[in-house]
Formats: sequence, C-alpha cells, structure tokens
Amino acid sequence: MFTHKILLASTLAFLSPAALAGDGGFATGDLWLRTSVQSGTPFGALVRVDASTGESEVVLPFTNWHGNSEVYQTLCYDPRRDRILVYGVLDVAGIAKTRVWAVDAKGQYTETSLGGSALAPASDGKVYAALTGVGTAPFINFYDTADVQHPLLNAAGTGPFAPGFTLGFGPTIASLIYDPGTHSLLWAVGNAGSQCAGPSGSGMGAIYRLDLSPDGTRVVSSSCTTYDLDGANPFTVGGYPMGFGRRADGKYVLTLRGGGAAGTNDDQAARMVLVDPATLSTSTFASNGPYTQALYTNAGTWSRVRGEAVIFDPAGNQLRAFALGEVGGGTLLASGAIGSSSDPFGFPIDFERAGLIEIAPLVLNGHLSAAPTTASIASGGLQSLSLDFGAASAGSIFLVLGSVSGAVPPTPIDGKLLPLAIDSYLLFSLSNANSAVFVNTLGVLDGAGKKTAAISVPTGLGPALAGLVLHHAALTLSPIGAVTAVSDAVSLRLVP
Repeated sequence: MFTHKILLASTLAFLSPAALAGDGGFATGDLWLRTSVQSGTPFGALVRVDASTGESEVVLPFTNWHGNSEVYQTLCYDPRRDRILVYGVLDVAGIAKTRVWAVDAKGQYTETSLGGSALAPASDGKVYAALTGVGTAPFINFYDTADVQHPLLNAAGTGPFAPGFTLGFGPTIASLIYDPGTHSLLWAVGNAGSQCAGPSGSGMGAIYRLDLSPDGTRVVSSSCTTYDLDGANPFTVGGYPMGFGRRADGKYVLTLRGGGAAGTNDDQAARMVLVDPATLSTSTFASNGPYTQALYTNAGTWSRVRGEAVIFDPAGNQLRAFALGEVGGGTLLASGAIGSSSDPFGFPIDFERAGLIEIAPLVLNGHLSAAPTTASIASGGLQSLSLDFGAASAGSIFLVLGSVSGAVPPTPIDGKLLPLAIDSYLLFSLSNANSAVFVNTLGVLDGAGKKTAAISVPTGLGPALAGLVLHHAALTLSPIGAVTAVSDAVSLRLVP
C-alpha cells in the first residue's frame, strides 16, 4: 500500500492544476453559458462556469447584437473535434459577421459554414442541423467532418427526410440532440403537430426520435411522444423546450421554458422533464411549482458533476441547480456577471434564447456511475464504481482507466472514443489495475453485464493536491484484446 501511495502521490503531483495550466483544452464537467446580453459587455457572451464552485468567467464577448435569437438553440460541444459551436456575431478583419463559430476553451474562434436553428454533434464527427419555421415543414441536414452540408435522407435514400408535421403557430422553438445509445436524434418541439397529438397549439409538446441508418445519413424510422405543457401559456412560450442534458444513466433532462410572473400558470409549469430515449417515455422531474426563484427559464442542462439539473434564469441573472424532485428556488450556483436582465431592443426577457451545456464526451454504450464524488486527501476515501454494459456484454473483460487531464479530447481506440485524455495517470491506472488504489478495476462482467470496482484514495497525499479532479471510465475487451464498448466518464474531486 505504501508503494502505491508514493507512486500515486508523485503521479498526481506531476499532473496537478499548476502543471496543467497550459493545457488550453476544455475541462470535463464545466458548464458553458451563451447569453444574449451580458453584464459588462453590450451584446452577450460565451461564459465558462465551474459546476462545483459556480465560479464564472467571460471567455468570448460577442461584438454586435444579433436580434431576437428565439429560434436559435445553437450552442453545443463537439467532442470529436474538441470545440464549441455557437451562434453569434463576431468580428473577422474588422467586419461583424453573424455565423456559427467554432470556439476553443481560450475563446479563439474560427468561422464555419454551419447553419440551423439547433445543432447536434454525433460520435462519428457529423453535426446534425435542424431548421424550423412557422407554417413550413422543418427539415434536417448534416455536416460531415469537413463541415460540408448534406441532406438527411429518407429510409430509401431517394430524397430528404420529411418529418410530416409543420409548426403552425408561435415561436419555432426546437431542441435537438444525438443519442449514442440508440443511434438516433431526439427532436423536441414546442407544439406537438398533427402527426403526434392533434392540432398544433393543443398545449402539448412533442419529442420525436429519428432512428438513423448505421452510417447516419438516413432516417430509417421515426416515432414520437408528447409531454404536457402543464397549463403554461403557449403565447408566452411557457413549457417550450430549452435544451437537452444527458445524465450518466443515458436518460435526458429536457429543460422547459419558464415564461411568466409569480402566480401565473407559467409559474406553476414544470421546468424539467425526464426522457428515456430507448422507450421514448417521459416522466416528471419534479411536481409543478411554484418556482419562486426561477420564474423565467430559457436554458438548462444536466450536470454530471453535481448530479443535478442546472437552469438559467435571465430575469434573476442566475444559474440555479435542482435535484430530482426539487421545486422552489433550488440551489443558487452562480449569479451577477453571468447575464443581464435588460435588453437593448426591448424584447421580453424570456424571448431571448440563451444556451447552457456541459462539457462531456459522447459514448457509444456502457454506463458508469460513481459515489461519492469527493474524497479527502487528509483522511482518504473510497469511491464505488458501478459498471453496466448490458446483458449483451455478459462475460466480457472489463478495464477501468483514469485521467487527470480530463475526459476531452477523447482517445480514439478500435473505432471507439474512450472519454479520457492520455496522460501519466492513465498509464498509472493501467499498470496498477487490481491494486490497493484501483480495486477490482480489471476483470470479467457478470451475467447481466455488470460489475463493481472502486478507487481508494490513501490518507496523507498532501495539501497541494486539493482541488484536483480525477476522471475514470471503463471499457470492455474482446478475447483478442480489441475494445468493444466504452462507458461514460465519472469524476472524483480531491478535497482537503
């Protein structure tokens, strides 16, 4: 145990925050907020927020006003190319351009040819783009790894996929995300349309699942379900979809618009809905309000670092976190300089489309959950890891690896993307599998494709390591050693 402790301490000291300060990449678990109007800047900004502490910084101020951004949900993280894609106005050679921009963690940006009202990166490098309009049939394109646009085709490949519905009234709000577990697109719209549940504006939202061909170029089948807007006023867009956030168990939290003052229907309307992509079933995240500190909500996601939903309230100029089942005000995470409750063009505050995402890789299959999420460097601690790769992986060899550099950029291996960046801690976890530190991290999955492992943090590692975050993920191997599946990455923060 003493030998492992010395090796672990020296490895972590080499990879301490000071040693990683020049890395410049995105940090796994960070939240990124796109505001339409930003305190201290006149036209909004891209803001990084530490999900644990709420500390925030303006990374990229926009350089001009881009109008009412209601139809644009264009903020997403592309893990294949380790970039954020964001819609806004930025300068190129002194000329203000309205574009979708590729942005790195330092705020350096490049112009792209991408367009659409909602973007969804996929595991293979494609970026799907949905376009919606009032009274017209929406459609979806995709951009390949060279950012060249192609239409998403129907099952036969003879023409563009036609969803079969139109948005007949109200704002054309939609949220889009790629689900790696079902290899499909989840597409939420603010009114259900005749295909799914009667006439548009019936007080029901709709979530469509578009099952993709193996190469991701065609929709081979589609289905839909509805969710109740819970009495929210559709003309204040209460209850409309404001973004998906993926949980560690593969389900999603869909954040809904809060668009009304206290005592109105919008105040009582749900703010989050749970979505199971495999069954396309929905369930209530929490009972109806009142949401006393989140009357307006125009962006949200799920934080795997916190194990909570996080929503942006532009009227209160706050980020608030909500545990499953919680209503009211939740937990104040960040406030002040993250946004502004004023609007220079006079639009209602809730009509300004913001965006909130978590930096996290996409995985192909397999789930890894962890508890607790912190361990003391003074007294030590044990984090239990639960692996679940499904019954189809029963009897497969599994291996748990770690990284201090983060889960992004992921490491390509045997056609999969392992959500860990290569560093000396990864090599340390590999060479010390099934040790006093890495407990049962190499073995065989049981008949249900499950197993438990643990990370044991020894006592007395040294105060300099406080604040360091360890990331771990699991993979499965074929009998000849090829990687067959990878899991989500989970984190373990070292605290005093």
